[in-house]
Amino acid sequence: MKAARLLAITLLLQSRGKLTATELGRVLEVSERTIYRDVASLEGARVPIVAESGPEGGYSLAPGYRMDPTQFSGEEAASLAIGGAILQGLHESDLAAALQQALAKIEAALPPEFRDGVRAGRERFLFDAAQWYANAGQPETHFPVLRAAVLHGRRVRLCYQGRNATQDEWREVDPLGLVNKAGIWYLVGFCLSRRALRTFRLARVVAVEALGIPRASYTDFNLALYWQESRARIEAHTSFPVLVHADAALAIDIRARPLTILRSVRLPDGSLEAEIDFEYQDAAVNFALQSGAMLEIVAPESVRLAVIAAAEAVAARHRTPQLLRAILG
Repeated sequence: MKAARLLAITLLLQSRGKLTATELGRVLEVSERTIYRDVASLEGARVPIVAESGPEGGYSLAPGYRMDPTQFSGEEAASLAIGGAILQGLHESDLAAALQQALAKIEAALPPEFRDGVRAGRERFLFDAAQWYANAGQPETHFPVLRAAVLHGRRVRLCYQGRNATQDEWREVDPLGLVNKAGIWYLVGFCLSRRALRTFRLARVVAVEALGIPRASYTDFNLALYWQESRARIEAHTSFPVLVHADAALAIDIRARPLTILRSVRLPDGSLEAEIDFEYQDAAVNFALQSGAMLEIVAPESVRLAVIAAAEAVAARHRTPQLLRAILG
């Protein structure tokens, strides 16, 4: 999201005047070194930034310089709105408000044919900075396709792996918005197979097909309101953490799966000790059975006992062939 950050720096300097690298870094939640690189990129793009050293120094824009919105292309205009969605998540509310005012003025000056794209970017992208889990986000391969589908209102077909599932499932989805939750991307859409709104984590999207047909109209849908309600439900959810020990042969596979790993430690012998958050006990039991002898449930004891009981039932069934059971009645 470097482009959005460069936009934010320019608008901050335009709306607030002189700011130091420390102040810019604090507002945008990046290091001073990142700010130095960003300023160099802006200078390379011929944005006239004035740098002053000393106790009263800092960065500012050359007198008289203002962004010219009429020079934006359609894609740049939509990116402007997405950048504005990022800026809404800033912790310093007064700066966020100033930036939004600057964005509103720029949007008002855009050519009329670009305003629908800007409106779509503003209404269909959301950035939520507070983390749910400690594991960081990762690059999402299918983001460009889904971004285009969200902006242009096009239906998609996606192959999705559920949180604790081992099999992929194809679904047709009307994409309604993209949310960045602490660096992790989520697609919000109406799932036609479930006939309901669903939230999909992009890291679990295995494949995407753009169907090339318009999605249905959802005039009453509000992304910010939906996310607020969805977040409240998720944060109220009682997690079911399970401590496991995985052999070295399974350790790499576990870390590559779309599981919610709360913490993990790689041991000297290559094995892995991990605390995994499942949705419920049966999901943890199924995961253990699928992993076979390469995984042990360490805690809680209730899951260990459930795995033992399930494994013994499977073993008992296989000890007595079905034909013999029928004969014995």
